[in-house]
This record gives sequence, C-alpha cells and structure tokens, in this order.
Amino acid sequence: MLVRNGWIKRSAMAITGSVTVLFLVQAPLVMGQQTADTTKGGNATFDIGDGRYTITSTGIFAHSAHRYGAIYQSGAVDSGEFVQVTIDSQENTRDWAKTGLMLSSDVSAGSDSAGDVVLAVTPGHGIHMQWDGNGDGFVGSDGSAGAGETIYPVTLRLERLGEHIQGFYSTDGGDSFTKVGTAEVPALADAGALDAGLVQTSGNNQRGTAEFSGVKIRSMARSTVEASTEPQPLPDDADALDRIVFGNAPSEENHDFAPAEDLTRKPKPPLTGSCSARPA
Repeated sequence: MLVRNGWIKRSAMAITGSVTVLFLVQAPLVMGQQTADTTKGGNATFDIGDGRYTITSTGIFAHSAHRYGAIYQSGAVDSGEFVQVTIDSQENTRDWAKTGLMLSSDVSAGSDSAGDVVLAVTPGHGIHMQWDGNGDGFVGSDGSAGAGETIYPVTLRLERLGEHIQGFYSTDGGDSFTKVGTAEVPALADAGALDAGLVQTSGNNQRGTAEFSGVKIRSMARSTVEASTEPQPLPDDADALDRIVFGNAPSEENHDFAPAEDLTRKPKPPLTGSCSARPA
C-alpha cells in the first residue's frame, strides 16, 4: 500500500485566538507489494510480511546485465526525498553478492532502464554504491564508491536531489549515517518520481536469501514541528500581543516583531475628505 502526500493539518489557537499555529505532519511512504524478477532463470521468490520483506534469488549487477529479485514501489521517490531500509541478514553466496536499495525509472525493466542507482551491502567488501552515469542502462563501470565493513544489521539510505543521488549507511539503527558516495546521473535530471526497490543478487547461479525491514520513503525536509513541553501560561498582567508562544519558546526570540509599545491601540485619526455618509 502506498500512502503518498498524506498531509495531516492540525491547527492550535495561541493566546487570544487571534493567532493560529499550523502544523504539517507528513505521513511516511511505505514499500508496496510489486515484485520484479529479472534473473536469468526467473527464480526469484518473495515473502512480504508486516513491515518485513524477504527475497531469495540469484543475480548480478554487471557491465552487461542487471539480474536481480526486487520488491518495489513505483513512482515513490521524487527530488528532495529519500528511501531507507535495514538489511537484517544476507546469505553469503559470494563476496560480491549485493543486497540493498535501488532507485530506477523502472525497476521491472532490468538493464533496459537508464539512470539506475544501487546501494548495497556485500558479504566481503562492505558497502558498495554503483550508478549508470552515461544512461546506457548498466551500473557497472560508470561510477562506484565503497565504504565501511560488512556488519548486520545495516541501514542503507539513498537521497535524491534532481540528478544527484547520495548514498549513506548506518550501523546504529539510523541514529547516525556515514556517506558512501554521490552519483551524478544526467538521465534523472528531468525525471519525475523514481521507483524505489529492495534488491537481492547472489553474485552467481546459487540462490541466496536476504531479509529487510524498517523501510522509509519520506521528504528530506523537516516534516514535523512539535512542542517539547507544554506552553507556559501568560502572566495575568501581560498584554495579549506582547508574546506569541510557539511550542514553549516566545516567538519574539526568533522573529523580528515590533516593540510592545508599538502594538498598543492608538486613537484613530478623524476622517477627512469630501465623502458624505450614505443616508439610511
């Protein structure tokens, strides 16, 4: 199921009711139940549970072929958004078996999709990132970057800003991330929302199994504003417009408001001009 653009609007009246504070909370996107099998023998199998995903397949990302099993969500990641997943386990079928994330214009198309980006963990070579920089449909030799050691569980993250994709990994559950590399993919410059996929390859003809959890597809912008504590009540002698409370911090600390004396009510000047009152 895809929950997209699920903005929940909550308003709260501050002080006298003359000021409305608007909170926008973005509902996270979740991975769908679309699957793709581009393996040579069509041997991939999938298990989709409650927030957990398992893929068993052969496959390889090479200079001449993209063979993999994938669970993906089409049109999920636009510019300014990211996809993240935790790899809980990966069967060691080969040092260069790859399990991880893919951003693609079409996950189901294999090497017929230009501009793919793959971020994966390998049993023997840590974290590896590859991308199709020249638009020929292959991530093999156009660009790559590696970092870190092979540790499970490991959290992978791809962030997109137009044609630029950055890859990160975390070994502490996503509390902190280390950058792997940045891919520049001209084919994605004018592309709309990309497919986001969980991918598994064994690196050879032996089927291997990988387990995934914790999928997130969200905006990179700060999506929530929450008060850390309850707002403090105004003193009895405070003027209504002297202070506007946002969360627990007076907003005049962060905004350029006029001095309090400028906000006091002043007598209105008399009307001038030739206009006469309309008769009753």
